[in-house]
Amino acid sequence: MFLSRLNVSGFKSYTEPVVVDFDEKISVIIGSNGVGKSNALDAIAWALGEDDLTRLRCGDRKDLLFSGSEITPPVEEARVELTFSGNGTEILASRALTTSGKEEFLVQNESLGSASDYRATLANLGLGYARRNIVRQERLTDFFFKAAPDRRRYILRYVTADTEFDRINTLFQEYLDALIPGSYGRIFLDEIGEDADVEVTFPKKGAKRGVLLSGGERASTALALKLALFSMAPGPMYMLDEVEPSLDWTHNHNMQELLKKLAEHRQLIIVTHFQSTIRMARTVHGVRIRPDGSSWLKFHFVMDERLFKIYKCC
Repeated sequence: MFLSRLNVSGFKSYTEPVVVDFDEKISVIIGSNGVGKSNALDAIAWALGEDDLTRLRCGDRKDLLFSGSEITPPVEEARVELTFSGNGTEILASRALTTSGKEEFLVQNESLGSASDYRATLANLGLGYARRNIVRQERLTDFFFKAAPDRRRYILRYVTADTEFDRINTLFQEYLDALIPGSYGRIFLDEIGEDADVEVTFPKKGAKRGVLLSGGERASTALALKLALFSMAPGPMYMLDEVEPSLDWTHNHNMQELLKKLAEHRQLIIVTHFQSTIRMARTVHGVRIRPDGSSWLKFHFVMDERLFKIYKCC
């Protein structure tokens, strides 16, 4: 199962209806700063039931609707429709919000009465964690700055048994070594208190806890941790929002090789400026600003070497 189509209208910076057809492996969204690339990921998360305004990068619910510009009036409704495809079937999920605050939730064209019912229905279809499987540049290392009880709760959200915790540690070690070869890491939970942390050993360096890691070390460790946790959660895809600048330059190639491996089993939708990441994609989606200040999906093409060589459009 993968997200095959995104329809957006009136959500954040998207005034005119936009249709995006994603590849089942790796798709990238490109464009200049401030054109609305990340808003596409917000639209997906919101349509999957996300209501945390911080995670949606909003200060108020009204920010979910296009507020207007000098030449374009505010919209009356924001609507996002998702189509998931796989095994010869399709799942359609739709969410809408009006300026009056009225919401609409549809799954397979059947109306649901509340956001909680909507999320429960999506969970029963294997889409419950999908809205959480997103890594943003500005939130990549947030785990290390949470209070100890919050770190523990964050880990336990993905753990239902001791065997699963062991599996998370195995994946964390595997992904960390892929990002920084020769490194070793483990997640530990304080069985007496409320703490949770990671301990990492890098080549030619001693063991360090999370708070003592350097910026580049912390970013790579955080990415390995989040990907390990995501692997335990049911969901068809991961979304990454300009993660590369947080990593040391030497680790970006390692990250891209890891992402290729992950894409064998999960769909990846990536917002990026990096040409080396764009080269991995099966489909490329470009966003530009329209004259009225709204976002515009300028192009969509299947990537090949010829197109990569002439890529200068954003």
